[in-house]
Amino acid sequence: ALWSVLRLCAAALRTQFAESRRSATVSNTKHVDAAGQSESYAAGVAAFKRALRPVIAVSAMINILMLTGSIYMLQVYDRVLSSGSVPTLVGLFIIVIVLFAFLGFFDFLRARRLSRCSAILDVSAGSKLFETWISRTGRGPSQHPPLSDLDTVRSFLTGQGITALLDLPWT
Repeated sequence: ALWSVLRLCAAALRTQFAESRRSATVSNTKHVDAAGQSESYAAGVAAFKRALRPVIAVSAMINILMLTGSIYMLQVYDRVLSSGSVPTLVGLFIIVIVLFAFLGFFDFLRARRLSRCSAILDVSAGSKLFETWISRTGRGPSQHPPLSDLDTVRSFLTGQGITALLDLPWT
């Protein structure tokens, strides 16, 4: 599901770049090289994919750590209630506190990394989309500014939607 959403975003960016190949100009006399644009787009997508791989790994660790509460309760019912051992309860409680601290830290890392992924996407595609939009406004009013699409993708990457998609295989 995550890859299909990313493919849709990539397809939207490809169409924006394909349209820019047909109509964008760098200056009044020079045309933008189509091969140069596809190379910069491919480099941007490759950088985005490299930045997304650690996010997927951290999401896997987060979802494993989400089992901490359930495992804690199982251990309390199995070990503490049957024996009445307070030191076992304290030991389990300390372990759970440490694991929940790691859960919060990994969640923070995932949010930061997703923010960086959106920044990488913005840097790799934003300038080309802006040049396309500017070149189109000289010929007439632009009905749909491509930067709003990029902003939508960036807000999706930094919002709760992508984290829900990353957590989906674990639910």
